Amino acid sequence: PRTRCREMDGVHADLASLESFIRSRDNLAVQSDLSIEAADASMLTEDPVNAIRTFLRSDEIDLFILAYCGSATSNGGWCFSSEIISFDAVLSMWQQARAQASNTEARLLIIIDSPHSGSWVDLLNGVPPAAAFAAGVMIQASCAASGTSWSAG
Repeated sequence: PRTRCREMDGVHADLASLESFIRSRDNLAVQSDLSIEAADASMLTEDPVNAIRTFLRSDEIDLFILAYCGSATSNGGWCFSSEIISFDAVLSMWQQARAQASNTEARLLIIIDSPHSGSWVDLLNGVPPAAAFAAGVMIQASCAASGTSWSAG
């Protein structure tokens, strides 16, 4: 008999594969400051906004990699048990962190494996190029704004 997988079982595997890939690069020094697991609502951090804000404040990181794998709203918002985190919220946290940091050359790579993740790419493309807080932000999305990254068939 076929065993039905829990909705988020693939998330652990995706995040583990990403971490393994990054750690396998000899020329990258990896500093594990934060890990947000999105396997079950009961495992999610109680305060995801504070966790992300704290992560982005580091002055010792040149390339921040913020990866989200999980459920999302129709406009790409990240679904946590306590709240939904939007593109604007993450961009605002990045702006605040860089304004207070001495390492102003840091970059932010956001990797999103969720339905409608392309919305974040569209929103970033809509930010005026002169906006200082958008400088150095890159987004890799698993699908288009109207798409889903995985479907239980």
